[in-house]
Amino acid sequence: MASQLETGSYQWMLAVHGETSTGTCNNLDILKKLAKQYNVKLCIDCISSFGAMPFSLQDCYLATAVSGKAIGALSGLAFVFSQSLVPSSATLPAYLDLANYQQGAIPFTLPAVLLSNVETALQAYPARYEQLQQRFQSLLQLPIMQFQYPTIQYPMLITVQLPHTYANVLIDLALNGLFVHGESQYLRQKNFIQFSVIQPDFDGAFARLSEILSYYEQVIEV
Repeated sequence: MASQLETGSYQWMLAVHGETSTGTCNNLDILKKLAKQYNVKLCIDCISSFGAMPFSLQDCYLATAVSGKAIGALSGLAFVFSQSLVPSSATLPAYLDLANYQQGAIPFTLPAVLLSNVETALQAYPARYEQLQQRFQSLLQLPIMQFQYPTIQYPMLITVQLPHTYANVLIDLALNGLFVHGESQYLRQKNFIQFSVIQPDFDGAFARLSEILSYYEQVIEV
C-alpha cells in the first residue's frame, strides 16, 4: 500500500476496519499514519467494528457504521461520520443528500422505534466492551478453537477452519437451534464457520454450544 501511495496519484484511501469474512481487524492507527504521511483522505468502513471495541475516528475523513451489528440494536439505521461534506447535489435524492441536512433542511422522518432502540443499546456502554471481550475469551477456551483461522481477531467474531472430523457441525448446531455463520459461499469454499458474541442470549447459547461440541470431542478421542 505504501509503495502505491508514494506515487502521489491518490487523494483517498478507503479501508475496512473490521473485515467479517475472515474476522480480521485492520490496524486503524497504522492506516491513520499512512494517510497523514501521504496526505490522503482516510475513509473507513466501521460497519462491523463500531461498538465491538473502543477506537477513535479522529483523523478519519469519512466513516460509516450501522445500528444492527455490535452495538446490539435493531437493523435499519446507517451512521455517517464526516469532517466535511461536499455541496448538495442535484443528482442525489434529497433523503440521501447529507449536505442537505447539514445546511439546515428538515430531516426526513426516521422510525421512532429504531432511534429509541439505539438509544437504549448505547446505555450499555462502556461496560459492553468488557462484556464482549469476556464472551470472546470464553469462546477461545473451546477445544474447537485449535482450528481458529490465524487472523488479527477483534472481540465480535471468531473464524474457524473446520477439519473433516467436524464436517457436520454446522448442521448439528442448526438442528439444536444454534445458527452460526457458515452458509455464505465464501465461507463454504474455505470450510469456514464463524462464531459471534453480540447476541443477547449469548450465555444460554454458549452453554448449548459447549455441550454439542463435547460430543465431537468424545468421538475424536475414541
